[in-house]
Amino acid sequence: MPPETKDNLRLIAPITSWEDAIPLGNGLMGGLLWGEGNTLRLSLDRGDLWDERTTGEAEWWKKHPWQSTRGEADPWGKYYEGLTPTKLPAGRLELRLDPAQSINSFELNLADAEAIAELDDGTVATAFFSATEPVAMLRVTGRSVPALSLIPAGGADGSGDSSANTKSGGAVAALGYSPAMSGESTDLQWYVQDAADGFKYCACVRIRRSENGTLLAIAVTSTNDCEPGQDLLALAKSRCSRAMDKDYSGMLADHVSWWRGFWAQSSIEIPEPHIQRNYQFTRYLYGAGSRRGAPPMPLQGVWTADHGGLPPWKGDYHNDLNTQLTYSAYQEAGNFEAGESYLDFLWSLTPAFRQFAQDFYGTCGLASPGVMSLAGQPLGGWSQYAMSPP
Repeated sequence: MPPETKDNLRLIAPITSWEDAIPLGNGLMGGLLWGEGNTLRLSLDRGDLWDERTTGEAEWWKKHPWQSTRGEADPWGKYYEGLTPTKLPAGRLELRLDPAQSINSFELNLADAEAIAELDDGTVATAFFSATEPVAMLRVTGRSVPALSLIPAGGADGSGDSSANTKSGGAVAALGYSPAMSGESTDLQWYVQDAADGFKYCACVRIRRSENGTLLAIAVTSTNDCEPGQDLLALAKSRCSRAMDKDYSGMLADHVSWWRGFWAQSSIEIPEPHIQRNYQFTRYLYGAGSRRGAPPMPLQGVWTADHGGLPPWKGDYHNDLNTQLTYSAYQEAGNFEAGESYLDFLWSLTPAFRQFAQDFYGTCGLASPGVMSLAGQPLGGWSQYAMSPP
């Protein structure tokens, strides 16, 4: 059975930092809803946004295997000091509501995986990341939104302040990327970011204003979506257009149906209300953050830090208690698809793990790096956990 309303996550505004936001997601895409005053933010993320360039020597673990550096205090720490490999943030959508409006509170409806921001004039903004389509929907009722901006995570934002929590534009400028190519029309905003080694990603929002409010459809695409010759901006636009054609209520109906099936897989009742709410919220994160066919959850899931810089600890995969505890409960809860995301991921990296066992440990079998990228590259770091066999 789905969670009861009393188990919903409720937060009083203002929320001025990404880590206190309402988390939404569909396994591949993720978002954080937060804001203060008349500013509403939706931080964007996608699980496959990575810069896989190696810091220093390419395949350095082959030149510095386990046996060759015994006795050194921290033989592989220097390879973690560079910026890459690293997870990449996807940017942010920022809405400037009517100056007379102010956000009072936020709520996450766990049963429907829908976020609600209540405004002081009685109107609401609601959002969800579709469980059945690679798109997010955001609706503001009552009034038209005067201004909104799709802020890239790629180029410098011009403020000179790359640390402020309210900034997003300078996040990956340090990686040497050119500023994102942005564009807009009457009902569209978008940007396309060139990353490393031919990788690109795109964020796009389609806008529909009416006397009843403003409706937005948001898509984040990458070159991983595209067939040869296919344009990732055209793909993002088409996904937004299909969502708009179905409207908010139509998209929400399919989304809620998926989540009803998710909650029906199991349920428990715990006498202590705080523990019950925590249990329901943790299960929700499985449904929102891990889905078969999408990358499994790294350190920050599909909610990469939106604080003006690159993600803490590179947003990587720590193959120790971090990933083990993240995925320790999916079987007992019956949420097998969430766990399959991680199992399929590890299975797909079998060739890389076999080669790593041979190159680094000089043995047959499989070994996954203790700290690794989406592609299975060792990132280095403190050797007791970064290079130990998990």
